[in-house]
Amino acid sequence: PLPVALPFWRCRAARRRGGPLDAEARYGLARAAARVGRPEEERRALEALVERHAASPYVATARRRLDELAERADD
Repeated sequence: PLPVALPFWRCRAARRRGGPLDAEARYGLARAAARVGRPEEERRALEALVERHAASPYVATARRRLDELAERADD
C-alpha cells in the first residue's frame, strides 16, 4: 500500500493544484512521502500547503512538522 500511496497523492496534488481539495492533496502527499522516507518531498509539499492555504486546518500540523524537519536537518 505505501509504494502506491506516494504516486496516488502526487497525482492528486497535481490535479487539485489551486482547487478546493489542493490542501488535502498536499497534506496527503507529505504524509506519504514521510512514510517512505522522502523528507525533501515531504518538506516541499508542506511548504506549498502553508504558502497556498493559510486558512487550512492542516496548516498548524504542517508547520509543526516543518519545524521537526528543520531540527533534524540541523543535527
